[in-house]
Amino acid sequence: MAAMHLRWRLWPCLLAAALACALVLPAAARDGKKGGKQGRPEPSEQSEGANGPGRGGRGEQLLEEAREKFQTRDFPAAERLAEEVLARRERKLGPDHPSLTPVLTLLANVQRAQGHFAAAEPLLRRGLAIREKALDPDRPALGQSLAKLADLLRDEGRYGEAAPLYQRAVAILEKARGPDDPAVAAVLADWAFLLQLRGQAGRAEPLFRRALAIREAALGPDHPDVARSLNQLANLLRMRRRYDEAAPLFEQAETTAEKALGGEHPLVAQILNSHATLLRVRGDNAGAEPLYRRALAIREKIFGPNHPSLGLPLLGLAGVLAATGKNAEAEALFRRALAIREKVFGPMHPDIAASLSGLAQVLQAEGKHDEALKLSRRAVAILSARSLTASSVPTDSDEGAQPRQRIDFIILVDLLSQLPGAAGPVEGKAADEAFQTAQMASGSNTARALAAMAARFAAGSDALAQRVRQYQDALARRQAMNAALADALAQPSDHRNLQAEADLRRQIAEFDKDLAAVNARLHAEFPRYDEIANPRPLSVADVQDLLQDGEALVAWTVATNQSFVFAISRARARLARLDLRAEDLHKAVLGLRSALNPTNKSIDLNALPRFNLGKAHELYVKLLAPVAPVLAQAKHVFLIPDRALQSLPLEVLVTERPHGPIEGLEDYRKVPWLARRYAMTVLPGVSSLRALRAFAERTHGAAPFIGFGDPDLQGAAAGSGARGPLTDFDEVRRLSPLPETALELKAQAAALKVPASNLYLGKAATETAVKRTDLHEARILAFATHGLLAGDLANLAEPALVMTPPATPTREDDGLLTASEAAQLKLNADWIVLSACNTAASDGSEGAEGLSGLAKAFFYAGARSLLVSHWPVDSAAAVGLTTGAFKALEQHPEIGRAEALRRSILRMIEQAGQNGEPPYFAHPMFWAPFVLVGEGGAGR
Repeated sequence: MAAMHLRWRLWPCLLAAALACALVLPAAARDGKKGGKQGRPEPSEQSEGANGPGRGGRGEQLLEEAREKFQTRDFPAAERLAEEVLARRERKLGPDHPSLTPVLTLLANVQRAQGHFAAAEPLLRRGLAIREKALDPDRPALGQSLAKLADLLRDEGRYGEAAPLYQRAVAILEKARGPDDPAVAAVLADWAFLLQLRGQAGRAEPLFRRALAIREAALGPDHPDVARSLNQLANLLRMRRRYDEAAPLFEQAETTAEKALGGEHPLVAQILNSHATLLRVRGDNAGAEPLYRRALAIREKIFGPNHPSLGLPLLGLAGVLAATGKNAEAEALFRRALAIREKVFGPMHPDIAASLSGLAQVLQAEGKHDEALKLSRRAVAILSARSLTASSVPTDSDEGAQPRQRIDFIILVDLLSQLPGAAGPVEGKAADEAFQTAQMASGSNTARALAAMAARFAAGSDALAQRVRQYQDALARRQAMNAALADALAQPSDHRNLQAEADLRRQIAEFDKDLAAVNARLHAEFPRYDEIANPRPLSVADVQDLLQDGEALVAWTVATNQSFVFAISRARARLARLDLRAEDLHKAVLGLRSALNPTNKSIDLNALPRFNLGKAHELYVKLLAPVAPVLAQAKHVFLIPDRALQSLPLEVLVTERPHGPIEGLEDYRKVPWLARRYAMTVLPGVSSLRALRAFAERTHGAAPFIGFGDPDLQGAAAGSGARGPLTDFDEVRRLSPLPETALELKAQAAALKVPASNLYLGKAATETAVKRTDLHEARILAFATHGLLAGDLANLAEPALVMTPPATPTREDDGLLTASEAAQLKLNADWIVLSACNTAASDGSEGAEGLSGLAKAFFYAGARSLLVSHWPVDSAAAVGLTTGAFKALEQHPEIGRAEALRRSILRMIEQAGQNGEPPYFAHPMFWAPFVLVGEGGAGR
């Protein structure tokens, strides 16, 4: 059990650990100083005046002494000496002389090394203000001050504030020293690390690679800064699970650093620690242990036994020991790491949380549950308080960033699921605490988009709602500008467009001024905006108040070595620990999907892949059987899937053990699918239920239905009519036409008694028509066409819906309605039907949740629910499913969209092979691709 628990510990924490290392290493250690040109030296503004100490004077001597005291960790002495220098220079030169900035920077470094971020920030800001006032705006010293402040804000988790400072620092340093100077490389690497922390690894990698290339060209392949860049890039590749690429880079970094600095240098220790982590996550504890021990020995020799930089190897070594059953030694190391960090950083630093969580896991393995629970609760309290107090500005927003401390939250959930005396599932206060904690471990861009939509509806007036939308659009545009600048700066020098970059920077600066004013006005008029747009975790009681009779909510949290399920009805709630590893769940889902979404494009309808009913039943038992009593009275269930579950429609799970193998297609009609038991609706997050039911109230537009489909395409009809992906952008116009989509939309319109004038078909189904039509009046909006994923076409970076291509493509109309363009639509729709392939799929970015891309875009635009697909959709099946759902809802409007879809699915299964319906419609490949996301409740 101990090994199973502790195998989680290290890799999710390495970002926080690397952060701690950056904070506490003395300047010489961090910059790899052993002679030679440095990556980002601290500039010197010496002259204190004709009568001042000047270079070599008493003031400079005191400052050098202060730096030496700082490097030997004598922080009180360093602070005292630096303050004396500051006072001398202020008396002689005044409060705004540039020579004050190096002293202020040293004082800030002293505060940062002790974890006193709040004390360090005003010092750095004052130094920056002095340089901005006194120096030419293009002086490299100003760029250095900007970068140092950005480092502090990044380390505090204030990413939105740090990003523009890095951008400005790069611009200044590139102009002053050229684009290929090592000082530029240092800031690029720091900025890349910020992007890595925000979950934007794909955007960070080219910046790390450019920084490495600059350092190799300017400093030579044997310079310590090259080793530092190799280590940074290898760390990123390890985080992206590209282990085979990372391993040789770690080895090269270690060789380079040892050759340049010797075998007992802090940079060598840092690389050893990173390499050990790679070995550990690959399961090689025997290989990792000596590297951790050597890294620890180096740091102990250089810094002494109580330096905070020992935290990384102590935690890594403790994790290896615990994973191999050496709990007593592991506990001692965890306690030592905790004591060191508490002494230096105080009780509320985020690195304290990592130490507490690691120790809690060891204590749990030793049977000391009460102490483990106490420590884990303290860790979560630290992280929760940090998230509540973390400052941000309205210049950016995180995309795809999961909480770095996810593992710390999951540890507490695990401890609460194993309370002493609990023989099985947990209920009551422990389940409630675990439920709220699990929400802090998750993050969903789609949930945030839905919350943004809810905030507009909660504004209280049309005018204020419009201002909220303008503000949200501005944030999205600012984020896109940041991304564009990062991508531009990642290019080699000979591919750069310096004028375009300068124009973009100027636009960003002007934009930020306007955005700050809009932000201030919005929050003055709408004080609850942040509460709604950035919701806190809901309690069990909160959820129960939002549920209707006959409804329940089920949420999963998937971790490396076990998972958890929460089930809540109006009457009770339950937490159950599942013996289900993330890797095993991933394999199970892939196995089931292999019969639902075959990789080959041509499907033999007479030899469909056999769906494994036994595996579908096994997964049902693991996922839902432990909470079955909570669902006993449920007819409609909200599902919040995690990880691999996001790519599987749970309707295909089987509730009873199969009696025999599938012999023919008609056997699928008799299967006890989960779809027979519940109507199901997927939610992006728990908070989405509150967003939909407390704020996004229904308002009916004048147009019950508007549909776009059957785009004018020139290809030949193919195969079964599956709406599948392409490989070449030039093939858009040559896609196969989809005449059945016109029939689908006409049938939907007829079911809703809507005139044909509300349909845009054939040549009328253009991107221009979508953008120019007043869609805000549509209660139901439908698209029936081909759907593309990011990467399906050359240069297609996001999902898109295919519309009728124009004769001459333009920026406004190229025949593809992309997710970012869909997000700019102004909608007020109860339901959006995306009858195309893969419209539930990820946006393609690494680590993106399953409900991303188009789903996120349409929620942001104003949808309350979506009908989306998990794989290429057979056109005839799509017609039957969507029109069947519309007819069911038209005949019984009180049943809700989820039940309407369920009835349409069951009708397709039961009538397969009868009355002219194809027999293969009983196979889940045809009836299971669509899922309802958002609000699906009865009467809603």
